[in-house]
Amino acid sequence: MTLAPPPSSPELLAPAGTLKNMRYAFAYGADAVYAGQPRYSLRVRNNEFDHANLALGIREAQQQGKRFYVVVNIAPHNAKLKTFLKDLEPVIAMAPDALIMSDPGLIMLVRRHFPQMPIHLSVQANTVNWASVEFWQQQGLSRIILSRELSLEEIAEIRQQVPAMELEVFVHSDFSKHRILSAYRSVLKKQKKQRLAFTAVSSIPVFDNLSLTSREVENGHHLKGSRRQAYGQLLR
Repeated sequence: MTLAPPPSSPELLAPAGTLKNMRYAFAYGADAVYAGQPRYSLRVRNNEFDHANLALGIREAQQQGKRFYVVVNIAPHNAKLKTFLKDLEPVIAMAPDALIMSDPGLIMLVRRHFPQMPIHLSVQANTVNWASVEFWQQQGLSRIILSRELSLEEIAEIRQQVPAMELEVFVHSDFSKHRILSAYRSVLKKQKKQRLAFTAVSSIPVFDNLSLTSREVENGHHLKGSRRQAYGQLLR
């Protein structure tokens, strides 16, 4: 199967989780989705993508000219390495548009045994500087998903230093996956969480100047109906 061509304008990327969510994402303007591979993804909850659904999702996406990425982002112990390549073979045969990975050892194995498969470096790898981006470029990766903690100025410097690498950033997501700030919130010690909304809508024109390949929307299930559609149009 022929892979979808790379985007000429910033891609709008969303998580799938289920075939229903994938179809909603495409209906509301997403260019691509991602879903976890069974046993090798951190996306364990809310993930109905067994091998049968992965094959169906990839086929549906590519028939629409969309892209489907498979997440393989665990940090495996030796026991998982013994079965990894055998378990990955049927996924490779489905011809996803890329694998999203974080573990250097698994990346090495995929590059060695499936050199034609594009690899995107997962945000789990915590890429925060241009030297790391250049390193992964030299390893043959095609895209880096940058850490959420980067400022716009830092992203701009990475783009300037490594102009040929595809860069992906989160534009609707958790502020950070690290508990650096929340550890100091006394309210959490009492198990009383409070919501505090941040918005980057005013920064969208700045994103346009960064030559980004992909803008990722996470937790988009909180947006419903016309709000979801309007948000998708705003990000495009």
